[in-house]
Amino acid sequence: MENGIEAMHARFVHNDIEAEALRASIAHWKELVAAEEPGLPPDGRTCALCYMLTCRACPVARVTGKDYCQDTPWKNAWHAWKNWQREASDQYEPMDAKALWRKAAKAELEFLESLEGESKS
Repeated sequence: MENGIEAMHARFVHNDIEAEALRASIAHWKELVAAEEPGLPPDGRTCALCYMLTCRACPVARVTGKDYCQDTPWKNAWHAWKNWQREASDQYEPMDAKALWRKAAKAELEFLESLEGESKS
């Protein structure tokens, strides 16, 4: 019979591949938070969880019960990144989009780190 720690781990991270993908995604979001330029978009093309897993195998979907990072801070981060990208390309008036991006990206990073923390508890 599973103890509480094993049950929590099984709920969020089922195997080593999922754990590796989550660690890689957390590392990627740390880089995104520290970025000085918009760079590549924070979407499925640059996400280790999306690249290495299907939505059904993803710890994010397991927590939210939804695919495509719905009901996570990711959507706000995506929109903040788009605004930062526009501001950086001088398409719009400056609105401190970089600071708004950092705040939104930190929220996504903290969300992902919470999954790792829960899986270790």
